[in-house]
Amino acid sequence: MHFGNFSLEVPKGTVSIVSSIIPFSSPFSMPSRILATEVPIWQITASLLSLFITIAFIAWISIKIYSAAILHYGKRLKLKDLMKISSRNKN
Repeated sequence: MHFGNFSLEVPKGTVSIVSSIIPFSSPFSMPSRILATEVPIWQITASLLSLFITIAFIAWISIKIYSAAILHYGKRLKLKDLMKISSRNKN
């Protein structure tokens, strides 16, 4: 069952609350909960904050890997090599 559907059925349940804060399910669960019931502002804030932090973290990793792959000449890079380069280039 999809978290958004579950959030509509039991909007005040523990699974709905947790899934609305976890970044990968929050875009589906939180709007469903907001439509179904009154959601405390701290839960909406926690949902948005966790989502923005995850987006920024994934973007940072993507930028590191992309720049390492583009600026690399020579043999073909493997995922292991990209991780090694990324950890060396921490700024």
